[in-house]
Amino acid sequence: MRSTLTLESYVAHQIKELVATSRKPFKTVVNDLLRRGLAAKFSKSRERFVQPTFALGWNDTLDPTSFNRLADQLALEADIEVLTRFEASQAK
Repeated sequence: MRSTLTLESYVAHQIKELVATSRKPFKTVVNDLLRRGLAAKFSKSRERFVQPTFALGWNDTLDPTSFNRLADQLALEADIEVLTRFEASQAK
């Protein structure tokens, strides 16, 4: 089948490079590219990726309802440490 195509300049340039490097006729290169593009578009979709997971168990010593309390306590301890250092530097 004969047909006229209007190609974007960068596409035409890439096809010309493929023709030069492959030493195949322009018609063959264009047909190969179209065939591969259509095959990729209409091929079956890839298999769904599933990330394996592992049960790590739960640490019974942790109370999930007290995580905010723990975070507050750690922040308070950090603040006390900063203030202690500041007071020590002022006493010098």
